[in-house]
Amino acid sequence: MKKLALAFFLASSIPCAQASTVLTSTFTADNAFEEYISSSTTSISGAAILTGNYWGSTYSSVDNLVSTSVSYLILKVTNQGGPGAALGTFTLSDSNYSFGNGTNTISTGDTGWTMYVDSLSNAASSIVSEGANGISPWGSHAGIDSSAQWVWYYNSINTNGAGAWGDDHSTVYLVTSITPAAVPVPGAVWLMGSALLGLLGLKRKHG
Repeated sequence: MKKLALAFFLASSIPCAQASTVLTSTFTADNAFEEYISSSTTSISGAAILTGNYWGSTYSSVDNLVSTSVSYLILKVTNQGGPGAALGTFTLSDSNYSFGNGTNTISTGDTGWTMYVDSLSNAASSIVSEGANGISPWGSHAGIDSSAQWVWYYNSINTNGAGAWGDDHSTVYLVTSITPAAVPVPGAVWLMGSALLGLLGLKRKHG
């Protein structure tokens, strides 16, 4: 009985940790932005993991995901006048999590995003593409997928069909989910479980 108890103790002591999933963000916006990983879609929790304030620059960050429940990638973008836009690509390092589009890579313009204007508590807004990475006046941003779309809640670089620029000071929130996959039991635990069953069988045979 003592040996059996020891075997159970050893099984429970096997570390089940696995390498952290890494979120790589490459993003820019016209004008200022903040990126968060939040536990809610209606409010922002935690500190910003990436910030920027100039559409001519490309900003990047690498962050470990630790949540075992669904979390949300939230991009808060504030236009400071003239056209407004957001452009980015986000990648997960493995299949332990997936974005709202069901894959481990998502860019602005892909499915899986929800947009809110001025407040996360407002009704969702339509997401309008203003053109792919490379379009004027913003140009190309290396590190962001070439098919990623500059997005806003209206076409602010062509507001009347004649190329006139929009001009607002709105704040737009882009939100996508980050969902963990089911985590399998590590092989070492299965092996230990088989060993325990073997011990039980031996004890019954010789009992």
